Amino acid sequence: MEASLTCAVCLSLFEDPVTLPACSHNFCRHCVVEYLSQAASVLLPSSSSSASRPSPRSRDSLQQTPGRPSRDGGSIILSCPLCRKLCSLPSDRGASALPVNTTLAEVVKLFRAASPAMKPSLETIAEVDSSTLVPQLAALGGICKKHPGRPLQLYCRMCRSGGCGQCVSEDHRGVFHSVNLIDTVYQEEKLAFFSNLKKIRELQLKMMNEISVSPKDEKALMQNEEELIKTEFEKLCNALEARKKELLKNLESQKKRKEKEHLIWKNMKEAHRKTIENILIDCENLLDECDPQHFLEVACNLNQRMKTQLELMQMASGHEDQPECKQIQLDIKSIIKDISALTLTEVSLDMPKADIPSGNSEPSTSASPEDKWEDKIEQDKFHVSLFPQGIGMTGLNHF
Repeated sequence: MEASLTCAVCLSLFEDPVTLPACSHNFCRHCVVEYLSQAASVLLPSSSSSASRPSPRSRDSLQQTPGRPSRDGGSIILSCPLCRKLCSLPSDRGASALPVNTTLAEVVKLFRAASPAMKPSLETIAEVDSSTLVPQLAALGGICKKHPGRPLQLYCRMCRSGGCGQCVSEDHRGVFHSVNLIDTVYQEEKLAFFSNLKKIRELQLKMMNEISVSPKDEKALMQNEEELIKTEFEKLCNALEARKKELLKNLESQKKRKEKEHLIWKNMKEAHRKTIENILIDCENLLDECDPQHFLEVACNLNQRMKTQLELMQMASGHEDQPECKQIQLDIKSIIKDISALTLTEVSLDMPKADIPSGNSEPSTSASPEDKWEDKIEQDKFHVSLFPQGIGMTGLNHF
């Protein structure tokens, strides 16, 4: 009895029961109102997110959505929570237009008043005169098939079959059988059925909402990640290209300076060579001189010139040799290692833009790589030298 007076939505006794005209199922009025409001709240986001024209299949599914206004806008389509049959309600009145089942309301009222006296035990039922129950159960089809003269009042959960007291004593005895009044089992199973049905409906609605979510957001996210990778690596390439140009420019500047220094060094050597050749010519001319007076005049002057030139060349002897070129190298192993370690860092979409880790924050895997690598390259700066350290323009000023 209690199961028949229970609402399939709230699983409680009916409160202000109303009847759906399409299927004659009864529900609490506030349950219908809540059902309509929930259906409308689910419909609005899905309808606003779809800007394109729905396909015929999607239009059919929308027509079966509870709480959806009809095409003319004058009625609301309500789907029965139990059988899913559609019934039309006026849009201006909604659930208030459903008729109240006054008979059912009175039965619920009487059931609540007499509920303490309507819980008979198994022994009480067994003591009831079967002669008074047989005609009533026969009209309801509640007669035991195995024993036609006995009423069908017990049910075995393990065997999933009903029977009379004699059936229980013959076939359903022992600890492996669970026997109870058929009305009690009916109420319990019906309540469990309504509860499971409600959960299944909620799960179905949840899955429909999850399936209806457009994959555009995910595609947009993947597109953003692709653009992020391209942008960041473009910055890296620009930083590397700028550093490359800077190093080549410095190398070219040093090359020109060293070429100029080498030219000065070469001119100096050429001047020394010519001076020595002139001294040698004067010395060879003096070899055959036999006049002591003339020899002394020329030799004294020549000896002074040779002494001065030898002192000057000895003073510059530490800088006269042409320096050899040394091979240089650029260590990029650590930078390549940093490139290989680059990864995408997940951030919450709800995080404010100012809170997202930037390239200057530490430690961050997605830090601005060009700044990091420029600092690394600054540490690995090298000086290209075509001459040994210490030789430069200052060393040549002595000449």
